[in-house]
Amino acid sequence: MIDSDTLKRDARANILDWPVKARYKGRPLTVGLQAVEDVESLMSGGILDDMALSVLAIADDFNVTPKRFDSFEIQLADGTWKRLEIRNVPDRLDPLGPTFTIYLQSPHK
Repeated sequence: MIDSDTLKRDARANILDWPVKARYKGRPLTVGLQAVEDVESLMSGGILDDMALSVLAIADDFNVTPKRFDSFEIQLADGTWKRLEIRNVPDRLDPLGPTFTIYLQSPHK
C-alpha cells in the first residue's frame, strides 16, 4: 500500500527544488514549477503579459480546493506579484492524492 505521508514528504522535497512563492485567496504558499521553461517566464526577461505555466502544490496547504478561473498570484524574480488565473486543477478530483497540479494562465487569454 502506498503511504500518503511518504508521498506528501517526497512532493514537498520536489517543490523545494524550484520553489516559488504564491498566494491563493490571500493565503501564502510555496509551490514548485513543473518545467524549466516556466522558470524563464518568472524572470525579468520573461513575457509577462501572456503567461502560461503549471505549478505543483501540496493539497493540505489550501483551506479550499482551487477552482477554475480563480485568481492565483505568483511572485516574480524581482519581488513583484503577478496575478494569474487558474485554467485547470485536474487533481482536485483525486481525494487521496497529496498534491495539486495547477495550470495557470494570464487572465486575458
